[in-house]
Amino acid sequence: MTLTDPAVATPAVDHTDSVLRISDLSIAYSAGAGRRVEAVRGVSLHVQKGETVALVGGSGSGKSTIALSTLGLLPRAASVTAGEILIDGIDVAGASERTWARKRGASISLIPQDPTVSLDPVYPIGRQIAEVLAIHGTVPRALRRERVLELLRQVGIDRPEQRADQFPHQLSGGQRQRVLIAIAIANNPSICIADEPTSGLDVTVQKRVLDQIDQLRAEHETGILLITHDLAVAADRADRIIVLEKGRIVEQGTRDEVLGNPTHPYTRALLEAAPSLTAVPAARPDVLVEAPTLLRITDLHKTYGHGQGAVAAVNGISLEVKRGTTLAIVGESGSGKSTTARIITGLETATSGTLDFDGVDLHGASARTRRQLSRRIQLVQQNPFSSLDPRFTLAEIIGEPLRAFGASRSARTPRVLELLDQVRLPRSFAGRRPGELSGGQRQRIAIARALAAAPDFVVLDEPVSALDVSVQKQILDVLNEIQRETGVTYLLISHDLAVVRLIAHEVAVMQAGEIVESGPTADVFERATHPYTRRLIDAIPGSRHQVSP
Repeated sequence: MTLTDPAVATPAVDHTDSVLRISDLSIAYSAGAGRRVEAVRGVSLHVQKGETVALVGGSGSGKSTIALSTLGLLPRAASVTAGEILIDGIDVAGASERTWARKRGASISLIPQDPTVSLDPVYPIGRQIAEVLAIHGTVPRALRRERVLELLRQVGIDRPEQRADQFPHQLSGGQRQRVLIAIAIANNPSICIADEPTSGLDVTVQKRVLDQIDQLRAEHETGILLITHDLAVAADRADRIIVLEKGRIVEQGTRDEVLGNPTHPYTRALLEAAPSLTAVPAARPDVLVEAPTLLRITDLHKTYGHGQGAVAAVNGISLEVKRGTTLAIVGESGSGKSTTARIITGLETATSGTLDFDGVDLHGASARTRRQLSRRIQLVQQNPFSSLDPRFTLAEIIGEPLRAFGASRSARTPRVLELLDQVRLPRSFAGRRPGELSGGQRQRIAIARALAAAPDFVVLDEPVSALDVSVQKQILDVLNEIQRETGVTYLLISHDLAVVRLIAHEVAVMQAGEIVESGPTADVFERATHPYTRRLIDAIPGSRHQVSP
């Protein structure tokens, strides 16, 4: 294994087949008043033809800055201060925009993270794929349609003739990501930068997309630089892993070296934080088997539309949530899990069925009863940035539920400080605003706000899916500690079974609006009987490379 500490010698590498080579790269951002902040410091790496190299690190480690530099897309405030970037042996670190326009999409391409913002909503996907062919003139106009269809077939899009004429919003998230892959490989580039290409996808869709990237790498010998915060994904897909912290490479080596014998504390911390890489008990030890039922759902239905166009989002599910425990509902997008959560929190109305919450039928409850119960039932949403008002201080955000339920200002202040303690944030944060916080800190504020009125029941809707694994672990630890201290009940909505294993006492697996399997977490993980459940478990990244904690 190679460390980039100056005292450690770097072994000689044959770069004959290197499609990307970065040497002693440093990048700085202008911070105003003549100040500059170094984001990347002396980074050297290479990617061989047909090789996948994973660049791993948390938010702020510099991995995305490196990716942008290899594409000539650094923001104006950033500049390369030292080093070189060679693509197919040609240094492009100081290249003109004209040179980059020839390179991007031809010699080097990008698979971005979010297809929702990367695809133009007003053009059919076929036209968007054809555009990159037209820009580089690699395929004559008369043959572009056939090349587009060929690319769609290559990336596993069904019915390409029809799909080519559809708009992005008519495709699923996984299909949109495959379109981005088709655009990236259209001109058979030497190197492809895959920047968090599956972080927002369900585990089964994630697996299919990563399989597709692997297949294309093998067929075309394209070098892949995989940017990810998830060591589990790197464990499954990379030939070599490079670990980045604060702009420096702290560790690198083959997959087996980095996972089997990590030498740097930061690498070990990432491994310990990755839920699917650490062999942990398949169930929480504090499960309350005899706890009374707080929420009982019976034969719940939710149908959208009428007649032949009706769609059953939830189709007759029944489940129980015991007081003081965590029940996780898992499934892919479209399975009905989020609709179920929205019905429980009153954001949707059930078509039929019974929701008995501590003796009160939520389905038939009046608006007044619902408002009274809203203190006892709270929600933590997936994206804390969009759910927190940027104009308010954290004290105002956390205290808002207390104000809504009539608490005086003098009573709100000590409660806000108590909640900051509870979510492990300094009391001095009370005067800050959401824009001054990291993603993990914002999620802690969202949790504090949900707990402000001392609810009995909290719905956690994908509460950590957008966070780095190290931050993810911190949030899960906080949630577990709060439950032990207060006895609050959680309903966790998630597509990530590795996360579910760490926090849930019981699991219900949803597919196409129905619960296909449920039971204690240990039973579901160790003795799953339904093929869909087994498919979800098999798709957990990194499970083949588990290490002892």
